[in-house]
Amino acid sequence: MSTATLKNPSLHAELAVLFQRTEEIKEPFWLKEFRRNAFHVLQRVPIPNASLESWRKLSLSNLKLEKLIQHWKYSETYFTENRGNCLKRFSELNPGEEEFLRKKLDFLLEYYSESFFSLLNFSFFTSTCFLELSEKNHIAGIFSILENHSEAPFLPLNIIKIGKFAKAVVKEETRLPANEDLELYCPFTALFLEDSANIDFISLEQLSDSSFHFKTFYSSQEQNSHLNLSYFNLDGYRGKTFFDSDLRGEGANIFSFAAIGTIQREVQDVEFSIRHLKSYTTSKLLMKAVVRDKSHHIFTGKLWIPAGLKHVQASQLNNNLILDPKARAESIPCLEVFSEDVSCSHGATMGEIKEEELFYLMSRGLNEEEARALILEGFLASITDKIPNEKISSDILESLLEKLNSKGR
Repeated sequence: MSTATLKNPSLHAELAVLFQRTEEIKEPFWLKEFRRNAFHVLQRVPIPNASLESWRKLSLSNLKLEKLIQHWKYSETYFTENRGNCLKRFSELNPGEEEFLRKKLDFLLEYYSESFFSLLNFSFFTSTCFLELSEKNHIAGIFSILENHSEAPFLPLNIIKIGKFAKAVVKEETRLPANEDLELYCPFTALFLEDSANIDFISLEQLSDSSFHFKTFYSSQEQNSHLNLSYFNLDGYRGKTFFDSDLRGEGANIFSFAAIGTIQREVQDVEFSIRHLKSYTTSKLLMKAVVRDKSHHIFTGKLWIPAGLKHVQASQLNNNLILDPKARAESIPCLEVFSEDVSCSHGATMGEIKEEELFYLMSRGLNEEEARALILEGFLASITDKIPNEKISSDILESLLEKLNSKGR
């Protein structure tokens, strides 16, 4: 099927009318130009459907994007914590920061020139955040980007630069209040690590159970940089999440950990794509999902290693715990490895709570409900325990367990 036949003329016409409202925003000329360039590309890109490989598992038949985006409003992120004044809006940058950002935005526009929802964000972003941690900047504790948004749709655009030898813990958290009507959440975050940068990045989404959510996260790492990436989704009606990571320098490594719990009729589709572009790079990925009721979770792990590299190590593991007969979990590995001097592995498990585990715990005085809750806690804690902050770790675990153990769901 050709690209032309996939287009939705009425949607693109509605978006064209809506785009005129972005011209009224008071923002720098270069940022308006970026919006215009992005929207020009967006008009040529079809909205995803099941004919596209990455979208064949997620039905968007009830996504009425024209309706969800019609109340679009520009509303800058409110920074509840801005230690050292490191958080800035794009309109507040100094010349050096602006030059860096303009180059990176141009790069991202080309990189995601076929990605409808990334282009939608670039054209209609509702808030901006630029975070730069300079060379040898060591930050104790947690550095937070909190997005507590009451307006819909919400399309935040965040760019983060971690300088040479900098070390930090960053938490990006989004909270969307409950809403009876369907709404749209479409964020984009890009993280750039320079030589020998070291960061723990925690991505936490506490969304409305009526939200369509389409998240893109991109990371680029130079030599000897290290990224611990943790992702936790605590709600949402139906969504697709992309994590795209490029290891661009020798000695770069990324360890990714994620935990998701789905209930009712939620559908969550998460796709990790890791590209090893240099030798002596390492990637590890561990995803755990718990599904109950009639919910559906899909995990896709993509790995690309071109020819000519050496001493590359990569592993991917997806564990799924199924709590109800009608709940579903899928694991889709996709490895493209063209080098010989590599060590690659992938695996997936699907299972229910074992009767022998229940029997063992119940023989020690627990009732069945308590035993099931303890097994579930142990399954998820192996992910949340990797967070380098005990309070954040315990809060996320508690929220996941509260959702999955709740009655009447």
